[in-house]
Amino acid sequence: MIELPRTQALRCFITVAREGTVSRAAAMLKLTQPAVSLQLKALEESTGLQLFNRTPSGFTLTEAGAALLPLAHRAVAAASDFKAMADSLNEAQRGTLRVGTILDPEFTRLGPFVRSLAMSSQRTEVFLRHGVSDDVLAQIGRGELDVGYYVDATPQDQLVHHSFAERTIADGRYQLAPLLSYDYRVIAPIGWRDRVIGKGWAELAELPWLATPPHSGHRRMLDDIFRPLGALPKRVATPTRKRR
Repeated sequence: MIELPRTQALRCFITVAREGTVSRAAAMLKLTQPAVSLQLKALEESTGLQLFNRTPSGFTLTEAGAALLPLAHRAVAAASDFKAMADSLNEAQRGTLRVGTILDPEFTRLGPFVRSLAMSSQRTEVFLRHGVSDDVLAQIGRGELDVGYYVDATPQDQLVHHSFAERTIADGRYQLAPLLSYDYRVIAPIGWRDRVIGKGWAELAELPWLATPPHSGHRRMLDDIFRPLGALPKRVATPTRKRR
């Protein structure tokens, strides 16, 4: 039983037949001359045939070598086609996921999430785009992102009546998966204790507030709290983001 030759041995056979010497074939294949000679020897031993006549001026094909040369070309071409098709199928199976991120990556547990995708059998390639909640939602709606983090900062007393989940799932554009819930606290300098403790929202609105970006969940939450009172908080500073 003849063992099928390896592609490397067939490449050496084809190149020596074309170049006429082992030295030129080795240079073309970027191999050492002994390595090429060993491949030819192994090929002749596996077939039980002498493929070349060795002469002082170089190598010439024997009758058996000439008969096998076209088949060697076809075998190498088939191996190349096989690899190209396998690479193509492998690339087609590689998924991509565009993720909109917000807040601090440690808080959203972004690292474990990306790591789990990278280690999955689907070999998902992840693209991250950082922003604020409403921007992430808008980009998902426009098809620019596949998934994203979002802060649903609806006040608790309004959550039952018109929660974010009810507002968006109703139009069929979004699917939500709650990750965690947390409470917000109003923070003020310790010297303002008497101006904050026990005061209502209307009184707190008169104090200077550090605002969050217009499209953030925090801004949305505060506006929902203060708007029914007829006045929004007195904002004295708002962070800005550079557009890229």
